[in-house]
Amino acid sequence: MATFHRYHLLTPRQRAALLLHLAATTGITYREEQLDRADRPGHAFSADDDEGRRDTLMFGEDGRLLSHEVTGAGDSFISYDLLLTTTRTETTADLDCT
Repeated sequence: MATFHRYHLLTPRQRAALLLHLAATTGITYREEQLDRADRPGHAFSADDDEGRRDTLMFGEDGRLLSHEVTGAGDSFISYDLLLTTTRTETTADLDCT
């Protein structure tokens, strides 16, 4: 879900549908309201795997993904993505992607 949010700008209806799907998925735990590393309030959801890793997604009140964190056994830090803005473009011709 984090990768999907990273590459697709979703409408409010699409975000609502994804959150409903997330809420109905077995193995997902609601981690309550928290602040992300940019001090934005959000609702955290996580899933643990058999190797002791935890994937945590934090969503804002509007359903936008705010952050994605992966921790290992003993809460060791593996990765963290902080999504600050989202935009849409019709072309990449004018972007310097080098």
